[in-house]
Amino acid sequence: RYFLAERNREPAASCELLGFDGVGQVESVYTAAAHRGHGLASLVVRAAIAAARERGDDLVMIMADADDWPQRLYERLGFETVDRYLNFTRKPPA
Repeated sequence: RYFLAERNREPAASCELLGFDGVGQVESVYTAAAHRGHGLASLVVRAAIAAARERGDDLVMIMADADDWPQRLYERLGFETVDRYLNFTRKPPA
């Protein structure tokens, strides 16, 4: 399910809500540069959380890069850090 916030009649912020077996997952949170700083990301994420609860999800999760600022937004919206994951890459031999 997709959520969209408009500002000045323009698409301004969005996210999507996935779900499986009682777990909602908020993904792809985005705010267009011209519309940042107006609380629109918070608005769409809150709408997704409400929709997850309404359909009966027991848990709502969101993933964020530990080195990037969105995690602070998610904390303000009530999410708690429960785990961390690492990605590893290796260049093939020359």
